[in-house]
Amino acid sequence: MEAAANFFSYLIDLDHEDVEIIYAETIPEIGIGKAMMDRLKKASKKYKHITH
Repeated sequence: MEAAANFFSYLIDLDHEDVEIIYAETIPEIGIGKAMMDRLKKASKKYKHITH
C-alpha cells in the first residue's frame, strides 16, 4: 500500500509541473493495480502514447 500511496502522491506532484513525458510500465489491473493504472491513464490523457 505504501508504494501505491507514493505513486499517487508523485502523480499529483507531476500535475503541478511542466511535464512533457511520462515513462511508465504497466502493471496488472487487479486490485490496487487497477486504481493505479486508471490514475496513470488519466494523467497521460494529454500526451501522445508510445507503446512497445
